[in-house]
Amino acid sequence: MHSQRNLNPSRSNGFTLIEVMIVVVILSVLAALVVPRIMSRPGQARIVRAGQDIRAIEAALDLYRLDNFHYPSGEQGLAALVTKPTSTPPAENWNSDGYLKKVP
Repeated sequence: MHSQRNLNPSRSNGFTLIEVMIVVVILSVLAALVVPRIMSRPGQARIVRAGQDIRAIEAALDLYRLDNFHYPSGEQGLAALVTKPTSTPPAENWNSDGYLKKVP
C-alpha cells in the first residue's frame, strides 16, 4: 500500500478563510446576545440595593418617630438615625443603639 500524500501542494491542512470567518461571525452573534445580559446585572443589583436601603431608612425613621414622637428635623437629617442629635427638636427617647449602623 502506498501512503496517501497530499497531491495538491497548494492546499494545506489548515482552515480556509471562509471557515474562520464563519466562526468569527458565530462568536460575534453569541457575544452580542450574552454580553448585554451579563452587563445589565450590576445595574439590577444596584437598583435592588437602593430599594433595600430606602426600606431600611423608612423603618428606621418610623422607629425614631415612635420613640421620640417626631421625625428628625431637616437640620438633623439622617445622621440622627446613627448618632443622637444635639440640636432641636431634642430626641429625648433616642435609642442608645441607634436606628441605623450607618447612613447608606
